[in-house]
Amino acid sequence: MLGRWPTGASSWPAKSPVLFIPVVGNVLVPLAGMPLGHPNVSWAFLAIGAFFWPIVVALVLARQSQQPMPERLLPSWFILVAPPAVVGLIAPTMGFGQGGVFAMVGLAAFSLALALRIAPRLAKLPFGMPFWAMSFPLAAFAALMLRTAVVEPSLKLPAILLLSVASLVVLWLSLATVRGLRNGSLLQPEAVAAIVPAAAVKGA
Repeated sequence: MLGRWPTGASSWPAKSPVLFIPVVGNVLVPLAGMPLGHPNVSWAFLAIGAFFWPIVVALVLARQSQQPMPERLLPSWFILVAPPAVVGLIAPTMGFGQGGVFAMVGLAAFSLALALRIAPRLAKLPFGMPFWAMSFPLAAFAALMLRTAVVEPSLKLPAILLLSVASLVVLWLSLATVRGLRNGSLLQPEAVAAIVPAAAVKGA
């Protein structure tokens, strides 16, 4: 895995926001590690996630300028919200202070604004499993906003609205998944372009 993610030799299609998932997995560790009394392990995993976070951002943005992602992967842009949202949740326990929390709130909001730019295009896509990429980032950002609203009351209403949106999105995803499984439209194989031998092309 380390030979392929994220700097291994591969084509542009392999560079997508899905690469953020291992980053989020590493920064999630302090959420449990610190309360359980494992600060050293928590810092180690946080360092790994923090190291790869800007690298993945650069790779994804570079890929987008070279070879835009196919339409079916557009929902994965919401994964950009997850790293700052999770880091904001662990900031108090890691000693970053309120400044660190609000910095992550701002970065998560900016990432969400970037992801929302493709929202009109999502409405035209058939439902598929990539849509689940919207669930965890929205839920994590809602949790961060709710925690931040405790010390900044002006964020209470936006936090409640974001929680409502996240809950409705998860409900819609669940219903759409069940419906797709029932009618057989969810797990259909991807269409593959026909491979034409070079000799046949020259002969034509």
